[in-house]
Amino acid sequence: LILLNEGSVWSERKWENAESGNHGIVHLTDIYSEGEYAEIDCRSLKTDFYKQGKLYKKARRSFCKNEEGKWALNE
Repeated sequence: LILLNEGSVWSERKWENAESGNHGIVHLTDIYSEGEYAEIDCRSLKTDFYKQGKLYKKARRSFCKNEEGKWALNE
């Protein structure tokens, strides 16, 4: 949530599971608006997942604030 709420484009957050050694990096890749009047705040994230030290999976997801002001996956 820190990246969605406070991040700037290309800021990143890293995470690691101490038990498995798996880790990843999440980048904020875009900040944009949607809706008829560009009233909906949205963000795009790129995530790289590493398993046993090797790149395992990449994912891109977009989130927009819903009517309650909470971030929701934008499908």
